[in-house]
Amino acid sequence: DWSSDVCSSDLKKIKVYSKELGDAIVRGRCALKISQSELAKRCNVVPGVIQEMESHKGLYNAEITNKVLKVLKLSFTDRRFN
Repeated sequence: DWSSDVCSSDLKKIKVYSKELGDAIVRGRCALKISQSELAKRCNVVPGVIQEMESHKGLYNAEITNKVLKVLKLSFTDRRFN
């Protein structure tokens, strides 16, 4: 069981998508009138990745985040995402 090898201080270091970023992705996707599946296709990821980002449950991945933000024409430097 992998969880027995991870101490609680290590778990606090794991980054997930913030609610603000997830909400911004939803707004950006809706503004373009595209589905999660279409956004996933444009970013070359599976739809579940977009769903996890939007629900702020997925583990943070900078490369995927940059692809999504580029497609949605959003800026990661917006302080709301931090």
